[in-house]
Amino acid sequence: MSHAPEGVRGNFNRLVATALGQLVEQARRQSFAESMADMAGDPAIRRECAGIAAAFELAESDGLEND
Repeated sequence: MSHAPEGVRGNFNRLVATALGQLVEQARRQSFAESMADMAGDPAIRRECAGIAAAFELAESDGLEND
């Protein structure tokens, strides 16, 4: 039983290229998650977000759900 995607079975170059592409995508997602976590802990960004939330606080009472 092969775990390689159907289109790359028997083609080592395509298999390696596909695996590397998946590795790069995983690294990109991890980097993005780390950047978001860093931003979430940044006091300046937290202050800015609090200011934005305060500016739109009145709009929160519009009665719409899930906004």
